[in-house]
Amino acid sequence: MILQATSVLSPSDKGSLLLNTPALIIRELVEQGAVMLSMAEPSSEVLQRLSEVVDCPLPEHAGKTTERAMRRALWLSPRHRLLMCDPTDEVELVNVVKDAFPDATAHAAMYSDALCWLELCGTHALEALQQGGFVRIGDEFPQYFGKRTTLFEVPVLLLRDEQYQIAVERSRADYLLQRLEQLTFLETAL
Repeated sequence: MILQATSVLSPSDKGSLLLNTPALIIRELVEQGAVMLSMAEPSSEVLQRLSEVVDCPLPEHAGKTTERAMRRALWLSPRHRLLMCDPTDEVELVNVVKDAFPDATAHAAMYSDALCWLELCGTHALEALQQGGFVRIGDEFPQYFGKRTTLFEVPVLLLRDEQYQIAVERSRADYLLQRLEQLTFLETAL
């Protein structure tokens, strides 16, 4: 079954620009696929084989992200990695993992429908993240890094590349967007 990418926050099914101010720009990233990769027991051998099967190196340490072609992987725990991919690749990825690990030492599950992806950029994107959570962002949160944290008391995955990306459970996305729109610096930046 191939899932149809739909927006969580926009009346348009294709997602959109949700907030556009000089201080903060928020976009919903509808075309982001994700597969949850799990290992029964964490081991470097299984991780290496799983990396080969999904054709993307999987990170070995907390906070690290790795990528190849159009796939990027995030370390979530010793047993779990999130593989971000094209949504049309999800079914194939789940099937190749199932075929490569019939003993279930590794498992893959489609995860796109569980998450809403937001991109934050603009002159105050960092300030928005600092106001929304206790996470210290700067030298301790370099580019191409990711972590689980909370933002306005909502569990999220936070990734940093050129911009910031936030993955939040679909059911909590609207609340998180409302909180971001209420940030005090937005009034003075207009």
